[in-house]
Amino acid sequence: MNKKNKKILFIPAQGFAHVTRTLRLAEAFKQDYDTQIILTKEFIMLADNLGMNYKLIDIKKMDYQQIIKGNFDGLSDEVKVAKEAKLYDQIIMDFMPDVVITSACMNATIPIRKHGINHISITDSCNVEELKYGGNFASDKVVMIKDKILSPYNSVASGFGLPPVENFIDLIGGSFNVMPDLPYLFPLRENLPNFKFIGPLTWQDESGHLDSRIKIDRTSPLIYVSMGSSGKTEDMEQIAKILHHSPYQAVMTTGSVADSDALKKFEREGFYIEKFISGNKIIKASDKTIVVCHAGLGTMYQALENKVYGMVTIPAHMQHFLISKRFAELGIASELKGDSINRLLDVCADIISRPQAEGYKRINAELRMYEGQRNGKAEIEAYLEK
Repeated sequence: MNKKNKKILFIPAQGFAHVTRTLRLAEAFKQDYDTQIILTKEFIMLADNLGMNYKLIDIKKMDYQQIIKGNFDGLSDEVKVAKEAKLYDQIIMDFMPDVVITSACMNATIPIRKHGINHISITDSCNVEELKYGGNFASDKVVMIKDKILSPYNSVASGFGLPPVENFIDLIGGSFNVMPDLPYLFPLRENLPNFKFIGPLTWQDESGHLDSRIKIDRTSPLIYVSMGSSGKTEDMEQIAKILHHSPYQAVMTTGSVADSDALKKFEREGFYIEKFISGNKIIKASDKTIVVCHAGLGTMYQALENKVYGMVTIPAHMQHFLISKRFAELGIASELKGDSINRLLDVCADIISRPQAEGYKRINAELRMYEGQRNGKAEIEAYLEK
């Protein structure tokens, strides 16, 4: 296979988690293949930092706060689905890729199917029904997905001469699927040759030093709060109030979920609130860091890769609830629902008082085996060689 003659187009859903994991995988291919990644303007700087070739697309960035409320916007509006499908169709015709690699970009799969292009999907294992812990969405959520997403998708797809899809994995999956997960966390029910675990594809931002005002005692417990890009905005203020009155050193990053300036009134000595910060450095700053998060896989895996001591999850939407439940079953995270956040300090104190859960040893062993970027490239190349 002459790699430089093979063109790979990367199309992620335009949300931070999907973009960053796609960029991580694309980075592994950029030296050996002719690559291009599709991005909105919000993510161009990330691509520039990696020296990636990108194509700008004029669509709306994913609004996770609306998705949490059940408003799927560009996925449920037939006019918007059709507009995006046509945009992706033109991009595909312009670049003429041999392979398209997507991450949950549903509307792009319409022109991919139309052109019959080899399609590889970066797929969360909890979305796959054949996995032991996948396909567990509550029945009302399944109905909502079919009504709000599948219906407009299939209507637009029919205009491209395509048959309807019947379920979620057919909507986002490809002829080959790489799962940026660990098999211990989400084991298979059966052998599925077109689904391969590769390990996490977490964003590695080690740039710069921590702000000099942030003083962390390595020997004392640390609570680190990060709701990624899809936690609930209203949870952040409640947590900030709780930590303001707590005895623990703590760091909160708000990202795009909340206004860091508005929450700074809750800071005190030993409690710091920032919009963005290196989560890797914060987690590693204490020997007993407790990560409080929304159960988004990117944040969960970042915590695990940086040897977190324990985790508390406050799930925001249906995928988070599946992930949170599984981590709780394994004893490696404690789950709080929205109405029980006031128990946060008691839960953290309980985790700190106990030896670290045994499941972390198994996870650390698998993390050494499953390095997402390296394994992802190897699995995809092996598939393409067939």
